[in-house]
Amino acid sequence: MSTPRHTIAETNRYSGSSAFAERSLNKQKRAAERAALFIYKSFLDPAVKGVFPEKFVEVLARDGVLWDATADEMKTIKKSGRWFREVAAQNGL
Repeated sequence: MSTPRHTIAETNRYSGSSAFAERSLNKQKRAAERAALFIYKSFLDPAVKGVFPEKFVEVLARDGVLWDATADEMKTIKKSGRWFREVAAQNGL
């Protein structure tokens, strides 16, 4: 997550409200979490854990873009996660 340009105290000085600063930081935090979900977890969790993150699936369903995966596709994803964990364990990771 990137560092805000202003500290909370500086933001309060500009906005006159600590509630404004808090809302702004909460929005930044949610945006950073969503970015990480789509940039990293959307492919790393299936590759490493063998499943899609629940939050990722919820967002896609809410936005109406969740695809229908076949049972065979989900088995392939689960297998890739198992393979990754086995290789990591064999290499002491």
